[in-house]
Amino acid sequence: SNVVLFVDTYDSATQQPYTGFYRLAVQSGEGGIAQVSDGPLLLLEEGQYRGPLAVSPDLTRLAYFVYDAAVPSLTAGTVKPPNTVNLLTLSGRGASLLRTVYSSETRFEFLAPELAWQGPDRLLLTRSRFAAGNARNYDRFGIVQVQLPPAGSAPSEATTATSYLLPGGRSLLDLAACSDGSALLLVRDGTGAQSLARWLEGGQSRALFGLPAQLDRTLLCWRAGLE
Repeated sequence: SNVVLFVDTYDSATQQPYTGFYRLAVQSGEGGIAQVSDGPLLLLEEGQYRGPLAVSPDLTRLAYFVYDAAVPSLTAGTVKPPNTVNLLTLSGRGASLLRTVYSSETRFEFLAPELAWQGPDRLLLTRSRFAAGNARNYDRFGIVQVQLPPAGSAPSEATTATSYLLPGGRSLLDLAACSDGSALLLVRDGTGAQSLARWLEGGQSRALFGLPAQLDRTLLCWRAGLE
């Protein structure tokens, strides 16, 4: 069998993440012995990216976070959270082409930590800020749906973004992209109560049912779509 792997590396000595992102092909024979048949090919060098990284479903493009000093930010001191989403074309027309598809809308916010593909030409990501009184925790106050040009399109083709801000006092704990173009959101309100909600582009989110307060992630099938 032939398998293509995308590998993000980590320096265990310095505890430094994002020290290089690679692609390699691994071939295994009848005896179960595997060997690298192609690569490793360095796609992103240390300092060029932040996680998470997400490969498109058709394996043609890579989306990832980055901190861009040119984007206005009030968090540009010792802590520099990502404020931009970049897209690297992996194969086909425009291979190795790099483009910026979205940047933080205000200097008071940043992007992290969710990034998900919603089909081959759409991204879902979170708008975040530091939680009150705790710079180590994120307050995820909104999501953004970024519509991308089709794979292989000219660099001049623009992207469009639709943003949804959660009602006051609510924050996002996790999200899941659905194949019908909607998103499922794990939301916590100001009282600590949690619920699963559905959001469709251009509208308000709709609560589906309550969830235990101990739950802080949602691992849902990408085919999910609730009416």
